[in-house]
Amino acid sequence: MERAAKIASELSDTNRWNSHGYGISKDVLNDLGVMIVDFNADPSLKNAVQDCDHLLQDYLYKLRSNRAVHVKGRLVYHLS
Repeated sequence: MERAAKIASELSDTNRWNSHGYGISKDVLNDLGVMIVDFNADPSLKNAVQDCDHLLQDYLYKLRSNRAVHVKGRLVYHLS
């Protein structure tokens, strides 16, 4: 929890990040202490992530939505 709070604090520092909507490089995220898992290195994990993504995309298509947020324990979507 402490590490997550520190990372969130650093990512929300508007003096450091002068823009919104731009990606943050993997190197910067590593420097901030974000743990990054390369799921391409594990075929079973890669397949599981892709299956989950396809299922979500199908679900959103049926709802006629293109936005969703996964919150622990529930899925929040926005009808567009």
